[in-house]
Parts: sequence; C-alpha cells; structure tokens
Amino acid sequence: MKYVIALLSELSKLELGGIEKLTKSDHLALVYVKGKKTIPAICKEAMDEVKATIDYVEVANTSDSMMQVAYLMGYHAAAKHDVYVVIKDKTKVPTKLIGDAHVYTSFKSIAGASTTKKTTTKKTTTTKKTTTSKSTTSKAATSKSNAKKSTKTTSSKKKKETTVADVIQSWATGDTKKAQEGLADIAGQLLGTK
Repeated sequence: MKYVIALLSELSKLELGGIEKLTKSDHLALVYVKGKKTIPAICKEAMDEVKATIDYVEVANTSDSMMQVAYLMGYHAAAKHDVYVVIKDKTKVPTKLIGDAHVYTSFKSIAGASTTKKTTTKKTTTTKKTTTSKSTTSKAATSKSNAKKSTKTTSSKKKKETTVADVIQSWATGDTKKAQEGLADIAGQLLGTK
C-alpha cells in the first residue's frame, strides 16, 4: 500500500500524469486549509481517474499545512506504510523526515515506484596485507585507534533529533511530557528556530 500526501493548494502546480496509476489499495491524502477544499478546475479530469482512496485532511491555516504533512509522514512511516510526498518545493519538507518517506515533485515518479523493498547482497572479498616494517604496522594501528576515539567523541556530542515517529511512540506509551517536548522540538525545526 502506498500512502501519498500532497497539498491541495499545489495540485494545479504539480504534474499529475501518473496519478491514475495509483491502485485501489493506495491512499491519497490531500491536505487543505479550512474553507479551501475546492479542487482546481485544471485538475478535475486527472482527479476523476484516481482509483486510490482519497482522504481530505483539513488544517486551520496555511502555516499548519506542512506541520500536518510532517505528522502524516511520521504516523504512516511508524505504521510501516510506504509513504510518498508530492510537493512543488522539496525544501519545505523537514530533512529529518525525508528518511521516512519518498519525496517527489510529480506523480509520475510515484507511478513507477514499487511498494516492495529491494534487497541487495554485498560481495565481500578478503585480502591479506603484509608489511615488511613493524613501525609501519604500529603507526597504522595507532592511527586507527585514534580515529575510533575521535569518532566516539564526535557521535556522543550529537543530540538525537526527534522525529514524528518518536512523538507517536511517546504518546502510545503514555509519556505525554516526552511527546510534548518532541512536538516542540519538531515545531522548532519546521520554523527554523532550532
């Protein structure tokens, strides 16, 4: 099942070719601002061809649109759905959520996307290295251990960024304080204050 999210206000600006290839098991969520649920006339013909279930998601104002998109992305990614976002400007989507979903600027990209995940196998080869000098080996070992130490200190300094999936998990476990802090963190990231 594909879960596709788009802003209703952007439909006329997007390339809709390929939207008809969404199947009956797919869902298309159209986020719209209260009072502006009208589908643009230029898009009516393409929307009539949609076989997917269309969910209309209302938000109070334009600034809440991307917050709702982020919420839907996180919610459906946590539910293990194959999530796609079709948006005119990819930079509007929070970068930390892009790992949870596929972000495109047209529907034809989704039409060809497969819902099955590809698995690849890596071929590994082992080679033996021989060195003639003991000092070369000890220098290499020292530099490797120093590299490991610097990696550990760098990774411990990075703060784990909160995702929508983390917030949903907090709500599910009943930790409302952590969920509220997570929402505040995500809102700060969306508004660029963090």
